[in-house]
Order: sequence, then C-alpha cells, then structure tokens
Amino acid sequence: EELRKEHDFVEQLIHTAQTIILVLDTEGKVVRCNQYFEDISGYSTEEIEGKDWFANFLPDKSREATRQIFNNTIHYPQTNANLDQIVTKNGEIKDVEWYNTFLSDESGKTIGVLAVGQDVTERLLVHKKLKESEDFLNQTGEMAQVGGWQIDLETQEIYWTRATERIHEVPRGYIQSVEDAINFYHVDDRERVRALVVRAIDFQEFFDFTARIITAKGRERWVRALGQPVYESGRCVRINGTFQDITDSHTLEERLRQSEKMDAIGQLAGGIAHDFNNQLSGVFGYAGLIESRIDDPKLKRYAVNIKDAAKRA
Repeated sequence: EELRKEHDFVEQLIHTAQTIILVLDTEGKVVRCNQYFEDISGYSTEEIEGKDWFANFLPDKSREATRQIFNNTIHYPQTNANLDQIVTKNGEIKDVEWYNTFLSDESGKTIGVLAVGQDVTERLLVHKKLKESEDFLNQTGEMAQVGGWQIDLETQEIYWTRATERIHEVPRGYIQSVEDAINFYHVDDRERVRALVVRAIDFQEFFDFTARIITAKGRERWVRALGQPVYESGRCVRINGTFQDITDSHTLEERLRQSEKMDAIGQLAGGIAHDFNNQLSGVFGYAGLIESRIDDPKLKRYAVNIKDAAKRA
C-alpha cells in the first residue's frame, strides 16, 4: 500500500510538473514523457513514445550532431546540462535547457537517460531583444558622441555604455562601484558631484552639471553629465543618465572668452589713447604758441622740447 501511494505521488508529480520530463533508452528512443511535453510539443503520448528522439523531435541542422554526442556520452554516464532545440508538431522551434542524468540497473549498467527540460524560448527572445536594444543605444551613442550610464543602488554597481567607457578610456565591460566612478572626477570637483548624486537619491532631483575627469590614461577632459533618479515604492532604486565629452567645446568657449576679454581691453586702451591724444594736442598747441611769442632762447628751447615730447607721445 505504501509503495502504491509513493508510486502514485511520483506519477502525479511527473504529470503536473511544469517542466519537460523524458526518459530515453540507450538507442535514443522515447520510453515515456509527461503531460507538459505533450502540451508544449503538440504531440500525443502515442505519437511520442517509442519514437526515435533525434529523428522526430530535433531540427535537421542539429539532429546528427546531437545523436553523436548522445552515443559518445552514453558510454561515460554523468549528469550534464545543455541548451538545445526541439521541433513541435506544427513546425515551431523551441529552445530548451536540458539537465540530463543517466539511469542504470542494479549491476550499474546504463539503461537510459532521464532528461528534464525547461522551455526557455521566451527568455532567450527577451534576452535577444534586450541585447539588440543595448547595441542600438551603443551605436546611436557612438554616432552622437553621447554615452549612457546607470547606477544600480541595490548592488552599488554602475553600468556604462561603450561611449561612456571610451570617454573614460577604460576597457569594454568595465564595472565599478559608485565611489570608483566619482574618483574619476578631478579632485576639486568630486565633492560637488557626490553632493548632486546624494540629492538625486534623497530628494528625487534631476541634475545637469559640467566637471573635469581624469581618464584611466591620465588625460584631463571636460564632461557634461545628466542624471534622472528612478523611484519604486517610494525609494530610489537607480539613476539613469547621459555622459558627454565637451572638452573641445569647452576649450573653444574658453578661447572665445579670452578673445572677448582681449577685445574689451583693446577697446579700453583705444579710448584711453584717444583721450590722451586730445590732451596732448592742447599741450602741443600751447607749446607752439609759447615758442612763437617769446624771444628768450632758453625758454624757446623749453617750448621746443615740450612740442617734441608731445609728438613722441
């Protein structure tokens, strides 16, 4: 009675499990399967059991290679995992993550394989779309010369797009903490940057600032960073932002400011010179008048000297 109950319990588990459960013999024929595999494949039990697994349920492109792997490993039994595809009754391809263990009799001889599989088609599709989206953002960022970044406040890690990594002159896949990222900023700018990040987290404040960084190769660059905090259930979980190298535009603006400053100084100097010339004209005129009105040679020479000095000025 106890054995019967245990058997019924195991059977119920097999047929209600939301995973694929298969048993193959040493020739690769299906000995049994569960209801979930019937549902996912579209085949009935009669259409599955006794059939060659490789010939009937795998895509043409991987059929023989997978059979060869099976034949080789059946002689060296061990638990293993792999990702493979199956073909449903209507021709749909599904990705399955398999965990296989070999079955043996009392003498230790291998008599089959127990395969447990999870349909990961949707998960891989989502991953593919996320990867495509990430590649798109990286490519557009590179073209626009604008990088992206994200702070995960749960793990305290930062994600950078390739453009942001390029600006910092770090290798691809460079992962760091928030503090490591802040330490790229010039020592005179770090506290200001740190304070802006804290305010974004505490008060949901968007920020937009310019500052200097020192790249991994020791080069100083001017950058512009924008950040938007993301709140969930009343707390900040991450900050998303953009990052742009503005060194060239900042240098150009500095040169323009210096040029405008020099222009202003030149205009001031020109005005002073004009006023001074006006004053000297009067001195020159009065010195000439004195020269023409006096007869004393000594005083006349003084007047001539005044006129010469005014001309030189």
